[in-house]
Amino acid sequence: MKKLFTFVSALVLTIGLQAAKLDTIQVDGIYYQINAEDSIATLIRYNTNSKYEIEDIVIPVNVVKDEVSYPVVALGQGALRNTTAKTITFAKGSKVKNLGMQAFQAAVNLQELELPEGINLIPMTCIHNATATNPMQMKKLVLPSTLDSIVRLSICLPQLKVLEFKGAVPPSINTFTVAATGYVQNPWEVNVGNACNTAKTAVVIVPKGAVEAYRNTAWIGDYFTIIVDAHKDTVQVDGIYYEMNNETQTATLIRYNANSKYEMDTIVIPVTVSKEGREYPVVALGQGALRNTTAKAIIFAEGSQVKELGMQAFQGAANLQELELPEGIKLIPLTGIHNATATNPMQIKKLVLPSTVDSLALFSICLPQLDTLVFKGTVPPSIATKETATWTQNPWQISTTNVCNTAKTAVVIVPEGAVEAYRKTAWIGDYFYAITDKKVATAANIAAFNALPDGVTVTLTLTNAKVNASNDLFDDYYVEDATAATVITGTTLTVGTALNGVIAGTKSISSVDYVNEPAIYVEHKLTVTDATGIAATQTTLTPTVMTIPEASAQVNYAKLITIENVTISGSGRNKTLTDANENTIKARDLFGVLSSEYVWPAEAASITGICLHYMTGWFIMPISEEAIVKKEATAIENIEANGKTVKFIQNGQLYIRHNGKVYNVLGF
Repeated sequence: MKKLFTFVSALVLTIGLQAAKLDTIQVDGIYYQINAEDSIATLIRYNTNSKYEIEDIVIPVNVVKDEVSYPVVALGQGALRNTTAKTITFAKGSKVKNLGMQAFQAAVNLQELELPEGINLIPMTCIHNATATNPMQMKKLVLPSTLDSIVRLSICLPQLKVLEFKGAVPPSINTFTVAATGYVQNPWEVNVGNACNTAKTAVVIVPKGAVEAYRNTAWIGDYFTIIVDAHKDTVQVDGIYYEMNNETQTATLIRYNANSKYEMDTIVIPVTVSKEGREYPVVALGQGALRNTTAKAIIFAEGSQVKELGMQAFQGAANLQELELPEGIKLIPLTGIHNATATNPMQIKKLVLPSTVDSLALFSICLPQLDTLVFKGTVPPSIATKETATWTQNPWQISTTNVCNTAKTAVVIVPEGAVEAYRKTAWIGDYFYAITDKKVATAANIAAFNALPDGVTVTLTLTNAKVNASNDLFDDYYVEDATAATVITGTTLTVGTALNGVIAGTKSISSVDYVNEPAIYVEHKLTVTDATGIAATQTTLTPTVMTIPEASAQVNYAKLITIENVTISGSGRNKTLTDANENTIKARDLFGVLSSEYVWPAEAASITGICLHYMTGWFIMPISEEAIVKKEATAIENIEANGKTVKFIQNGQLYIRHNGKVYNVLGF
């Protein structure tokens, strides 16, 4: 009878084992063990030496075998150990309730992990850094509200930044005291001082109202430095509002509400702001943060940690004159620094972008009064564009003709050696007229240009500036506006045209002091690098009639002038012009306009040319043969002759000749 019982028992056991037989299936490269008896599945490794080399792992709610669906309820021991995955995601509605030891151990590439609701225990070595030489990189771990127990040595993450508990009640913490050393093993440490231990600096995020409960829990409150709740607070510092993010321990400058604006002359954006004794770095400006502010200056404090700008961050800041963004900012977003209205335009003249900026969005910088745009990066940023039916949208323009567009005349300053790279960048090189790596100035007219120092790169605005003459030998052109005249070289201009627009180049100065006169005369010249902003139209050249003393003044350098009623003397290339008061100025065919057969007259009714200080003094350089108008001879009517003195009238003027010299009698 005993033998029969034993046989029956063995038969029943065999049948039971067959019923509980475990099968293995593969789904999307992941292996699952199917328990047909319990109708469940467990994610496993294929063998102890294998690892999943899949970039993104999704753990499904169910797996299917033979048209039967099995819920995935567990991760087996070492299931995802040593995986190279960058993400591990539990599908929505996950039914995983149990984790095996070493389930995520040494998943070195994983940055974040959120465990699903239903898990109540984190077992030993479950999320565990295996080696100091190739540590787990996990920055954020989210634990479900169902979690009620954390076992010793279960979570060892040296690079952890955020540990979030969703449960209002803290889990129990399993510890063990090692008798030999007295060391208390806990969930976070391999041993004291080990490089694999969880970072004590990780911010612990808990539900609102649960902070004290977690702070009072042994091996949570006395291990981690910061325990806060998950909600965001708003604080005011020096009249500016900041949103404090407890999870990231950072602050964002915001507007108080959509209708508010900051009405203060100067805004200083600090490196950090304080809350409850903790310092929160200011890392961002929120959407519309400084929109419509009346501030005249916005300053980022030295060491600023601002890395992000929201849309409309500076939009409509109409009084702002200059703005320099701090290092760390990568993107200028849509409408970031954007002129909001034509009737009250932004006045920013200078904008400095940090070396970290690598992208400009559409309509990101629209500044109609911009003079100077500085890029600190040696590599030009990428430029966002979008094709429409009528035009190409870009960072600088609201539309092709909108008055709020960024001024094309703004000088773009880039690091030394980066000029060509920026010139070849679409919507930088083909939008702005002047790109340079030198010191830059702007001049609103020729008089302002002449006042600039030697060697500066300059953009000169020309308004009805007339091209009076050219010197083909040096490719020099003599250009005069209502304020002054100067020499322009390095581009081709047309004599007899009026120039309007912006021309860019380098200012140079020559000091002339050949004759050791008390004054050192200065010759100004613009060597052009970009003339694409200039428009030329035909015009009438009208010289200014001057006396010889007026023509010999620095203020009239390079102007087109006419001198009347002079005698002409001298041999060779230089002639001397003398007026009735014995004032003299020289004349020279510097421009090569006189033929080889040309004979200078003894007297000229007028000479028209360019006024220059050349070689040994002031000269007038004729612009053509016709510009020298010979005085017609007239009969001399002697009125009185008395010894060496003769009075006579010529051309209606009274003269006295005495001892060979002729004097004009004024007021006759």
